[in-house]
Amino acid sequence: MKSQYKLHWKTRLLDILLNSSKQLEQMSLDELKIASEKSIPPFLQRIFAGKKIPLSKVVQQQNISGRHGDIPIRIYYPSEGKPLPLILFFHGGGWISSNLDTHDRLCRRVAKDTGAIVLAVGYRLAPFHKYPVALEDCYDVLLWAVKNAASLSANPEKIIVMGDSAGGNLAAALCLMVRDREDQLITKQFITKQFITQQILLYPVVSGKLNQPSIEKNADAPVLTKLRMQFLVDYYA
Repeated sequence: MKSQYKLHWKTRLLDILLNSSKQLEQMSLDELKIASEKSIPPFLQRIFAGKKIPLSKVVQQQNISGRHGDIPIRIYYPSEGKPLPLILFFHGGGWISSNLDTHDRLCRRVAKDTGAIVLAVGYRLAPFHKYPVALEDCYDVLLWAVKNAASLSANPEKIIVMGDSAGGNLAAALCLMVRDREDQLITKQFITKQFITQQILLYPVVSGKLNQPSIEKNADAPVLTKLRMQFLVDYYA
């Protein structure tokens, strides 16, 4: 840990936790798979993501059909009774880790604070499923959500994509994919090619080249070094 970084205590704690065990970039594929499926202990979730906010309704994990197989999702309702905006949320984790449970508290908070339905997507992880599998999972969930907006109590004209870190990359890339695809979605209400109205990107990865000045400036930063970032990009690609 470099002394020039003035760390918030949560960042310092996260850095200690990440460096207290075998580094991701040193793991075998079997070890990486086990690590990616681990849950975060509740007390750490409370520290980093706050309390577990109660909501009107949470539809626990279910699967929808995509081109690569079933995709798990979880749906958070801040209220019921009228169509609400729908946020598709893609979790971070460097494309190789995290899941619906690791970001459960964040999704609850987003639903509560925005008044929107949050649909969290459990896309497939690298390196077992390389690009563009995760992105295509997200795209397939988007199409499913728009087609099924009425049964979800969602407004199909207010679809928002959101993600943190690698999830921010997926949200941004999904917008580009929608822009460039020729698909038209036909429902009972309308014909549209405009699937997405807004995007919310939380510290997103928007380039895999890793050649920006900030990469070198923060090459030895806590939590996410240049070496670790290169490892994640390589495994995803």
